[in-house]
Amino acid sequence: TFSHMFEEEGEFPYFCLVHPWMQGTVIVQAAGEEHTDEETDDHAHGEHGAMVMSQDGSVMVHIDSDEPAQGAEAMVSVEFVDADGNPIEHVNFEITVTQDDNEVLAETSQHVHSGVTEYTTAALSSDSPLDVQVTILGIGLPDDEANWTGPMGETVSAQVVPEFGPLAMSILAVAI
Repeated sequence: TFSHMFEEEGEFPYFCLVHPWMQGTVIVQAAGEEHTDEETDDHAHGEHGAMVMSQDGSVMVHIDSDEPAQGAEAMVSVEFVDADGNPIEHVNFEITVTQDDNEVLAETSQHVHSGVTEYTTAALSSDSPLDVQVTILGIGLPDDEANWTGPMGETVSAQVVPEFGPLAMSILAVAI
């Protein structure tokens, strides 16, 4: 656990030093001030994420998801950023999400203007991790394929797994 008293209002980003893709924002408001669900949604990332990079290093794909739960749908967030962490606009891509070798989401010919998009999977069959494949088709306007740039046809894969803590304890126990 960790506690900290903030001296002023504002938004304070944070990340895990061990897993830099694990990040969030602390929103500090004056006592008694209302906070809308929409504001919370704007800053909420899934609980489980991964960051993967294209082979040429020009595109990083940050993939977040809710914790997989049997019988529930999961929200999967995909963010495309450059090496400096800035959102990449006009990314064309395809996404496939599987769980236990069963396809729970498949979207082709996707375009994201702002660099960030979200999807909802079908109901999950277990609590197992999600395997996410994103194929970067190119960067540019969707109706101007001849002028697309960046990695084209490159697939990046990630597994969004349950919390690191139980996994680390298991590995530590086996190592001891």
